Amino acid sequence: MRHVTKIGFWLALFAVPAVVGAEERLWNDFEEGLWEFEVRYEVTGDPARFAPYTTTRCLSRDEPFPRIEREGQECKLHRQPALGRSVSWIVNCSSDWEMVHGQGRMTYVRDHGNGSLYVQILGPSSSPYNMVFHLRGQRVGECP
Repeated sequence: MRHVTKIGFWLALFAVPAVVGAEERLWNDFEEGLWEFEVRYEVTGDPARFAPYTTTRCLSRDEPFPRIEREGQECKLHRQPALGRSVSWIVNCSSDWEMVHGQGRMTYVRDHGNGSLYVQILGPSSSPYNMVFHLRGQRVGECP
């Protein structure tokens, strides 16, 4: 038992600097400001192709990822610890007609970023379905 405690101590000792280092790498490679994202999306299992669209959003260290939500939804986003140049988040949205659960990840290199958001959508009168949003972003200026 004492051996397990020592292993846990050493793991904790080395894990904290690794997480702190990952956060520093992310912020060294991320520029806050106004970002424009091209969003391509697909419904898993559906051969239909949808036209991509563009959205802009002010990104900051507090919220370094784009919001993909429909009007009328109330969404809660929870940022996960950074890993290298990447930041991950969990999203949970609800409205009168559906619930959305998902996880996203963006990787930034200064003023550019790429990532994906995987969501499952649950409606009251249909079976659940999955969507994938492919995100390609670029910083376009300062926030208004």
